[in-house]
Amino acid sequence: MFPAPLLLFLLILISPLCLIFDGPMAYGVVTALVSLLLLIIAVRIRPGEAEFSSRLIFPVALVAAVPVLIILIQLVPSESIGLANSIWRSAGAVLSRRVTASITIDPGETLICMVRYFSLVGLMFATAAIAIERRRASWVLPALTVATTLSALMAVVAGLASAAHDNALDTVATTDAAVLGIIIAVAMVSQIRERATAASADQTSLGLPRLMLLVCLAAIGISSFAVFQYGTIGTFVALAFAIITFIVAGVIRRFQLDTWGYLAVVAVVIVIAIAALALRPGERTMDFTVALAAAPQSPLIGLTRRLLAETGWFGTGAGTFAALLPIYGDIDELAAGAVPPSAAAAIAVEMGKPFLWAALICGIVLVITLLRGAARRGRDSFYPAAGASCVVAVIVLAFNNSGLFNTAVLVISAVSIGLAIAQSKSRTV
Repeated sequence: MFPAPLLLFLLILISPLCLIFDGPMAYGVVTALVSLLLLIIAVRIRPGEAEFSSRLIFPVALVAAVPVLIILIQLVPSESIGLANSIWRSAGAVLSRRVTASITIDPGETLICMVRYFSLVGLMFATAAIAIERRRASWVLPALTVATTLSALMAVVAGLASAAHDNALDTVATTDAAVLGIIIAVAMVSQIRERATAASADQTSLGLPRLMLLVCLAAIGISSFAVFQYGTIGTFVALAFAIITFIVAGVIRRFQLDTWGYLAVVAVVIVIAIAALALRPGERTMDFTVALAAAPQSPLIGLTRRLLAETGWFGTGAGTFAALLPIYGDIDELAAGAVPPSAAAAIAVEMGKPFLWAALICGIVLVITLLRGAARRGRDSFYPAAGASCVVAVIVLAFNNSGLFNTAVLVISAVSIGLAIAQSKSRTV
């Protein structure tokens, strides 16, 4: 499959640059690299690997096709069936001509979002195809560890240089990447432990595993420092959820708890969620999409609630949150910036609340599926366990801030989930 793995590693390692240079240029570079990656895989993948990966990817592909269908519905003219946004009638009156009305208020931004979504889903599937082979999968975790550690190190250096408020660095997205980095580094420690066990059984040198273990511990320390430097209560809750999920995955595998283990995960999640909300009694809001928002007193919270109250089932169009602010906001609210208070709130506004609920359910199902994969796997169980932990962290972080929309965080998340899917089932069984 050469050079697909090298291209994937290159994409992972350059992703931290998107924490500074995110935007259309970054979207284009990522899309181009993913397209090239998929082309190489389509040409060079072995028949056995193609058959096995297609069986793993097919159910995920069916679910991943639903957002595309909804975005297409948002783009097509829908005035005749009463779904078009009312903003188009006002625009037609101002321009004194008929305007093609659709659900989305900005077709250009919605198209860009669809291309970004295609590239990220393609990256997830490409990672799954590459990581099907165990030797290639073992190199994806180190690449992810390096990328997330570099992301966290950028935040630490910015803080030490008193440049934490420099707009060039997205510290919110950097913190989210650091949370994922801690999970990935912990999984890397499990990988090193497995290799060390095999090395001791073969009576080979243990020097390299010990050195790699020290490097991983340093990576965990750097990422943890970045999280505690810039994190909020929601960030800490996301990290706690993720680590508990990783631990529970090991407990489920060790004691073969099966259904009871999954119920334990759900119970722990509910207890921690209630405790997290109880710690903020004066900051709770009525809408769950901003319940863990990093800035609960921001004027954007009230504006977001008004947008949610006026949003239909199909939303206002993917990528249109910023375009809505001048229409619905006043001067004080516009002065607070154009960044959504949380990714969940932006998704609910742009795609509709039913879509957000469906995405949340799909995320929980994916977590349970990966936990089952971890229970079935042997020495490679840390791959699906780490994937389940990353999905849990992403879900919680989506309700805390909008850093998940950064390209670097999306790339790390897509690769982590693709790796977990690929290694959730053994090819030898």
